[in-house]
Amino acid sequence: MKKENNNLKSPMKEILISSLAYSLPRKFLMNRIQKKLYKEFLEKDKEKFPRKVQEDKFYMARNMMYAIDRGLRRGQISKEVWAKFMDSFKNIYWKRTDKIKAFQEKYGFKPPGFVTISPTKNCNLQCIGCYANSFRTSRERLDFEIVTRVVREQKELWNSHFTVISGGEPLVYKSQDKTIFDLAREHSDTFFLMYTNGTLINEEVAQKVAEVGNITPAISVEGFEEETDKRSGKGVHQKILRAFENLSKVGVPY
Repeated sequence: MKKENNNLKSPMKEILISSLAYSLPRKFLMNRIQKKLYKEFLEKDKEKFPRKVQEDKFYMARNMMYAIDRGLRRGQISKEVWAKFMDSFKNIYWKRTDKIKAFQEKYGFKPPGFVTISPTKNCNLQCIGCYANSFRTSRERLDFEIVTRVVREQKELWNSHFTVISGGEPLVYKSQDKTIFDLAREHSDTFFLMYTNGTLINEEVAQKVAEVGNITPAISVEGFEEETDKRSGKGVHQKILRAFENLSKVGVPY
């Protein structure tokens, strides 16, 4: 039986990652990925899932690729950030399938593609109708050793390198003198999608996001200024716009 090559840092893969900073190889790969996504979402197991749901999944994934490509072409994503981003993000796709199969055989179902963890309920805002019921004075939080253990075990048990950080506001999280940035540094081979209200992303925080390279902020905004400030508080919309500017200056995608 042919042995699977599980070396994520093989020279060929490193060359491929580096080449994606340039438009021609990136365009070629995007076309290949788009065809694969179409087959996966719209041609495979047609009877199992509603077509409209599968179409939404396909278009969301495709649009994410286009957004990244557009950001690179316009210089909105720096090549330095891109290199760090891809170094962690590549592990999502080049998985050790032996671990996934072992998990499925042991538990009788496939492991999740990613884990969502909310390390704190504390938040610097108090938005109307907050789904997480977060507020400024909340003391509910997970110890850092628990948070980092969850991330470590999802890699060890079924080789998942994609973690969603929700909340509360992740940027106010602190436990055992550790923050979200310490988590990202400790797990540099994991890609983190961080849901945030964006109001705390000043120039210093944006620079930290750029330095770790494996965090992409997903910033909550209700729409225009009136709608956003009505739900989240006066002046929040302007703070979010400044967060966009600060992230763009250091080439961080959001």
